[in-house]
Amino acid sequence: MDKKTKILFSILALAVVYAVAATYYRTYISRDYIISTEVECDPTVDQCFIYTCSLDEDSENYDAECSEDEAERDSYYNVVKKKLANISPEVESCDPHFSECPELSCEPGEANCETVFCDPANLKMDEKCSIPEEYNLAHPEDEEEVSECAEDDEDCLAEEDECDPESEETCVQEESECDPEEDENCSPTEEENEKTASDELAE
Repeated sequence: MDKKTKILFSILALAVVYAVAATYYRTYISRDYIISTEVECDPTVDQCFIYTCSLDEDSENYDAECSEDEAERDSYYNVVKKKLANISPEVESCDPHFSECPELSCEPGEANCETVFCDPANLKMDEKCSIPEEYNLAHPEDEEEVSECAEDDEDCLAEEDECDPESEETCVQEESECDPEEDENCSPTEEENEKTASDELAE
């Protein structure tokens, strides 16, 4: 083997060693790469990807725990892409087979983190989208009323807590209760009238 060949092989060997070392450092030391994972998505407010399980053992979506009711086979998710180095040890070490693990999420202003929602214009093969307006029309019972009050706005929250007489039988009774001693327009209840009459007879 001549001198030029030895130099060439030495350079190639050093390049391989450098590549392996750089990959090891990036993967295990600095953890400088992006991972993606599926997290739960609320179809009433967000555009979600749809996963439909199947009881067909030949299907790639086969799931032994899949419901026999076809209406309950859909689950909704979006995708979070996050830098591994920014994931807390608690989340990274959690095993979903043994405990309930916190889901990945992007903090406000966090770099190298993205939440991907379903976009009907960029669907890949076999992907399906759930659109909130369409979902809520098809599932009116699942649409929850969203509070418009700030967490520290006590007056607003109190108004939202007021009952609806048309939907709650006990509402009228609860709201009609008052204190005759403090409210001149408040009429005494039947029990209070009976008590007053008893006191008058006793005197």
